[in-house]
Amino acid sequence: MALKAADKLYYARAVIGFVAGVGSALISGLELSPLPFFVGWALGMAWAIALYVATYKVLKRYFLGELKRRDIALLGLEAYVLMWLMSWTLFYTLLGFWA
Repeated sequence: MALKAADKLYYARAVIGFVAGVGSALISGLELSPLPFFVGWALGMAWAIALYVATYKVLKRYFLGELKRRDIALLGLEAYVLMWLMSWTLFYTLLGFWA
């Protein structure tokens, strides 16, 4: 049984959220010596937001015939955010052990 377009979008957002979390962990885990510690966290959040907007524009081209624009923008948002937070926390913690 083939997946529906909404299911594909949901799972794609979850995977992209995981990748965004890994990127956020790497960005926030880097030691930016002259800057305060929260700048790395702000950059990690900005990275995740920018990646969501960029993937919205890419996924809009792929799913526009099958889903509405609003559905493309919001479907899978919770999966993205939860996977992003989970993977950011996990890899930030692991990065602390490696460093």
